Amino acid sequence: FGSDAPIKGFDRGFLRADYAVSCASAHYRHIKVYAYCCLLVYPVGVPCLYIAILARSRRDITTHMASAADRVHGKVGAPPRKGASDAERAAHEAVEPILFLFDAYHAGAFFFEPIDVSRRVLLTGFLVFFGEQARVAVASLIAFVFVLLYANYRPFARADDQQLSGLANATIAFTLLTLLCAQANAFNARALSVLCAVATVGVLSAVIALQLRRAR
Repeated sequence: FGSDAPIKGFDRGFLRADYAVSCASAHYRHIKVYAYCCLLVYPVGVPCLYIAILARSRRDITTHMASAADRVHGKVGAPPRKGASDAERAAHEAVEPILFLFDAYHAGAFFFEPIDVSRRVLLTGFLVFFGEQARVAVASLIAFVFVLLYANYRPFARADDQQLSGLANATIAFTLLTLLCAQANAFNARALSVLCAVATVGVLSAVIALQLRRAR
């Protein structure tokens, strides 16, 4: 909702993203209220909803994940084998609708999905609250915090998922750092182009290697 100061000859400001919209108009006020409601629904509401669901189902999730080796294919989300206890079957039925929230993580990190959603929100919509000059710096700081968090906590159940996540987070942080350097004129255009080309080749090679190893 950033607006510029009143332009000469006008007694009101205009929306910076679209000068056809007056910040004094009823349309602007209505859309602003609607946007704040959407802000509560998704960037705030979705992580909170996920936290509430995971907290409410914590006991069933723990039981379900603890017995993963005893289920078909020996993994989280698979149905119990024949002869499973009533508690294991009940836990599977209880968590089946919410498997997408935790089946990628190990038992000690089943709550990690709200953190990952928050990461995405912080690296996108959250940045509009900062000025254009500060956005890249703030995004770089956020990205590096999550690189360290994921590397330290290692939340994913599969090693290749963890490696791919680490690569993706590192790529985001590197891209933002490169943008920060470009913004500060730390490199000339040629050096920056070479750096980006080398990084692109390196990332693509790493992704292909991970996918080939997973396919074996």
